[in-house]
Amino acid sequence: MFMGAKMLLLDAYKIPVGIALGIFGLILLVSVAASLVISHRSGPDAEVRH
Repeated sequence: MFMGAKMLLLDAYKIPVGIALGIFGLILLVSVAASLVISHRSGPDAEVRH
């Protein structure tokens, strides 16, 4: 979603590469952490849903 917004705003405002990569990395970090927390809370014997 962030990359799409960045592409739409390209003509109006150029986001520096370092800031864009930082935001993208932060989004990845938060999503991985949330995934680990959710899987840890459900426990090792939890049923896997597909």
